[in-house]
Amino acid sequence: MVSLIKALILFNDKYKIKKVNYIETSISLSNLKGLDHEIVIAELAECGYESFITEEGYVKSYIPETEFDEATVFNVLGALKIDRTVIINKLIEHQNWNQQWEADYEPISIDDFCHIRAPFHNKTQGFEHELVIMPKMSFGTGHHQTTRLMIQAMRKIEFKERLVLDIGSGTGVLSILAKKLGAKNVVAIDIDPNATENCKENIEINQVNQIICKTSDSSAIEGNFDIILANINRNVLLKDMSIYANHLNNNGFLLMSGFFQSDNEFICIEADKHALKESFRLECQQWSCLVFNK
Repeated sequence: MVSLIKALILFNDKYKIKKVNYIETSISLSNLKGLDHEIVIAELAECGYESFITEEGYVKSYIPETEFDEATVFNVLGALKIDRTVIINKLIEHQNWNQQWEADYEPISIDDFCHIRAPFHNKTQGFEHELVIMPKMSFGTGHHQTTRLMIQAMRKIEFKERLVLDIGSGTGVLSILAKKLGAKNVVAIDIDPNATENCKENIEINQVNQIICKTSDSSAIEGNFDIILANINRNVLLKDMSIYANHLNNNGFLLMSGFFQSDNEFICIEADKHALKESFRLECQQWSCLVFNK
């Protein structure tokens, strides 16, 4: 039911954050004319939309009222050839997002490898690894295809005693999994301070250590790593590829996702400029994860 970029746990009194009204933008799936709704979600995320729900034949997207710019939204959706007459914008006054999110949120599994649940879900047996993640304002619950692809790719790589960088770490789900896979040290960097706090909380919940959390962009990367995890978006990955390559040890791995299969060529061309050779790729519903070796 739910495709989460950021959970609707935002701005809850429980977390002492101010009340905020939202704009709900609804688009009928039948009016997408074959266009994958995940593409619509990705474009709206670039406009500042924080949460997405697909239900009752609609993709519904949510953005704080103060961040909403109708003209920008119409231009972005118009470029996807979506008729503006089928776009419905509605004000959603503040409510207990945490309560609503808990009612909708479901745990997920990646094969028998990894089970991801929230603290209020019961523990489930039969998986190699269990991650307990409270998303709050951060990306990376495992529900989105790109996070799932990154986790599947991580399963194919040896992490034991490796130095790991998780850039765009969000909830810290990949950082925590890296530690559970035996990583020696992990540095988790995200540009959003709320994500950093969320990452720290999830680290504590999962009782792992030796994960350093930083609020910054790629300029905060120091030292070299054996494995770099980057689940961001195409533009950032292309811009920062040289930085990743410079901080990746020889024979190290760079795992990247957050882009569509149609972007693979652009990513591979840029990677080749920095002596990064494709090791393997995983794909799901038009999304892609590319793994490079230095």
